[in-house]
Amino acid sequence: MSAHSEQQFKTFFSQLQKTNQTLGFFCDFEKIENNVANIKLSLHMLNSLIGAEDLKNAVETIWKRDKSAFDVMDILIAVRREGKKFVLNSRGECIQLNTLFQSVEGVVEFLVHTGLADLFMERKIQNLVDYVFGIETGLDTNARKNRSGHVMEGMGARPLRRQQHHGHCRLAARPPLFRARHNRGLSPYESPQEGGARRAGRQGVVPEEAQRSGLFGP
Repeated sequence: MSAHSEQQFKTFFSQLQKTNQTLGFFCDFEKIENNVANIKLSLHMLNSLIGAEDLKNAVETIWKRDKSAFDVMDILIAVRREGKKFVLNSRGECIQLNTLFQSVEGVVEFLVHTGLADLFMERKIQNLVDYVFGIETGLDTNARKNRSGHVMEGMGARPLRRQQHHGHCRLAARPPLFRARHNRGLSPYESPQEGGARRAGRQGVVPEEAQRSGLFGP
């Protein structure tokens, strides 16, 4: 295949739109709402810390009732529970963040040294459910690169389908796994097998197992 000319590249880039972002691109509010709903009960319990004059006593009260409520506290500083976040404690020791939530003293240390204690006592945060909704909205911006890729896939597919309709090209059908992932809003290239097949295809090599997967057509 001959190399593309400079003029062809210029023509290609001149036809690109300035953006592929729709108004629904920026935030996935359904996902954000679900994330908050999963921890809402614990957040309501932690709301009793807001305005508490004796913070340690307020923590002890919640601890005696349901100490698992503190397991969600890392999201209050925009840290996901799934990640093993390491921090330096008040003694300069490197510890895993969630180990602070295993004792009343640890919880109080977390609140004081993150600055949350001052925000709670001064009532600068009124409701932790609303507060975390805002945090989740901010964290969701990290997923925009994935949404942008999915949008671009769709934009690239449309002209190809028109060409296929007129008999100018033939598109390989997506296997059922791809369709299932697409319907669930997931990237079709998330598994190692699919990702490996895709990378091999980009290099012009289609291994036997990739051929069997249906990624590259019959």
